Amino acid sequence: MKLIDLELHYWELYEDHEGFYLNIRIFVKWMTIEKCVVLNDDAIENYRSQGKEFIDGLSQRIRSSHYRNDYNRFYPYLEVSKEKKEKISKVFYLWVDNSNAPFDPYFFEN
Repeated sequence: MKLIDLELHYWELYEDHEGFYLNIRIFVKWMTIEKCVVLNDDAIENYRSQGKEFIDGLSQRIRSSHYRNDYNRFYPYLEVSKEKKEKISKVFYLWVDNSNAPFDPYFFEN
């Protein structure tokens, strides 16, 4: 599992030998919810051709659909398994430990 792209505090994109995973932070009043999905082949191809701009737009649309409570109606992405989510968290915190990125651990509590 490796972190391949991110917009700090909003989303991260990960890849492993099985696929691509998008972890999105959704801000609801005083707390942050994380939604982590498996990207399908179309989304992966769009990322490869459009880059970070595609993921920015996709994460914004998914975040908006959460507020409207209609995610399942518009998006085919499966939720990441608990095991994958644990791997993603480890990779993210390893990245934080090895970077100079501003980091507030309370920002990421669920």
